[in-house]
Amino acid sequence: MTLIELLVVLMIVGLLSAAAVPLLVGNRDKKSVRNAADAAESVFSHVATKAMSAPNGAAAWLETGTSGAGNGVAVTSIAFARVPSAVCGTTTIAPDATNPATDAVVLLSLSPSLAADLPAPIEFAGVAGMFTATSTTAVTGIDTSVSGVMNRTSRNSAAPRASTSAVPYTLHLPPRPSSLAATTPLAGGVAIDMSASQIGLTTVTSLSAVKRLAVEYSRTGLPIAAWLSTGHTGGSWTRIPITASTPIVLAIGMRSQAGESWVQQPTEDTPGASWQSPFARWLLIDPRNGGASVIEAGSTAGAQSQTAAFALSLAPVVEEFANTRKGG
Repeated sequence: MTLIELLVVLMIVGLLSAAAVPLLVGNRDKKSVRNAADAAESVFSHVATKAMSAPNGAAAWLETGTSGAGNGVAVTSIAFARVPSAVCGTTTIAPDATNPATDAVVLLSLSPSLAADLPAPIEFAGVAGMFTATSTTAVTGIDTSVSGVMNRTSRNSAAPRASTSAVPYTLHLPPRPSSLAATTPLAGGVAIDMSASQIGLTTVTSLSAVKRLAVEYSRTGLPIAAWLSTGHTGGSWTRIPITASTPIVLAIGMRSQAGESWVQQPTEDTPGASWQSPFARWLLIDPRNGGASVIEAGSTAGAQSQTAAFALSLAPVVEEFANTRKGG
């Protein structure tokens, strides 16, 4: 073989190698996302089973990272969390001196040991809606505008009525991650993208600002609430009841794309949002049977807007949920 022939062969090998690298990388990423999605599905299924033998049920704990790709929106592991017992008691509700017709004062004293779990949702027997207890000692007005030690949330429709007799209350406490339970990592550079995840398919609660998410399961093995916190420490928990029509949908893709903006024509340099990837997966947590299922994201090719593209990506989830509903 002459020198020229050898150079030609080396050139051909180089060209073939250059063409093969993207394919190999793509296959690797596809396998990584699939394996991570299957691992996440297994964790949620395990938590649902574990909840049936736990005193207060159980929860899956997801927390976003604070550095690296996907800063603030990428969840790279899922942990088991225990659910504390609700705190129950009675209190009185008195008319507010300033606005006796519309506002009320709740006299409530809680154990100082609960301070680390507050703010936390609290409800009163016979009173519509959920309130927020933000201190272990509360003497405050409750209405639609006053923000005090205990204040109304957007879920309320009316302030509590004054009552001189004892009114039962229930203080719900957020799940706590267990230090003894194993944490399941999402390996291979894969993450749950909170910026694209949501609760519900029609009436939607976005999880884009959530730093901590705990999905609570009752002793029936069904998800009954999603606990949301916009911070990594402290309280400020919001409890969203999970109903038969509000599945939890988590986006699973490459961590490098978590939180990235949608692009109309993805390229290797600008791949766009995690759910635009051809390898992306959705994890559907079904409140009707407690099951978790992995669903391939729909193709967004040709979409002219972010809204249309996201709907196309989510379409297989909507179809799966509708078919399961019919089958059930």
